[in-house]
Amino acid sequence: MFSLRTIEWFGIQSVNDQTNAAPARTGSWIRLVYQLPRKESAHPRYWCRASQLLRVIRPDLWNEVRRLNDRQSEQALVSLLDQHSKALDLPAIVVAEQNLASPSEAHWVALYESRTLSHALTTFAVLAKTTDGICSPQRATSVSALYTPRIVKNRNQHESVWEVALWLGHGYADLVARALQSPANQLPLEALL
Repeated sequence: MFSLRTIEWFGIQSVNDQTNAAPARTGSWIRLVYQLPRKESAHPRYWCRASQLLRVIRPDLWNEVRRLNDRQSEQALVSLLDQHSKALDLPAIVVAEQNLASPSEAHWVALYESRTLSHALTTFAVLAKTTDGICSPQRATSVSALYTPRIVKNRNQHESVWEVALWLGHGYADLVARALQSPANQLPLEALL
């Protein structure tokens, strides 16, 4: 399993280790965010190839991926994102917020207080299935949004940022567990082509 940066909980952890029981009754936002500083070797000057994205989400495959042509890299990326999306087992339709820099007025407080998961594969898989404020795992995978991350300047350092938030009626801990245990984290390249 690669590219897991952080898991952050918002709320109080109960004595019996069930994190913040309120969302089980009311639902909550989960922010999926992945940031990559420009100084990291995996960060290209421009995001224009599927192989660059594959390097970020599965660095263990980089030696094999860089030998692929563009069509094969795109096929492997789409297949990997599809496999991971299935493993996440999201509902057929989930409300999503793609503009986390300036979300809608109705969402900004709840998003600010939401839980965060920084896992490149999960963030990319959800973004590839999201359009017009709706995430639908049955939707055809579209990787175009992955080539245009938001650029953020933090302390004299530029970062590429991919982010999306999902409204989950329940199952935050289940989503995290499914993301980390997904077979897509370990699939060999041959299985993706």
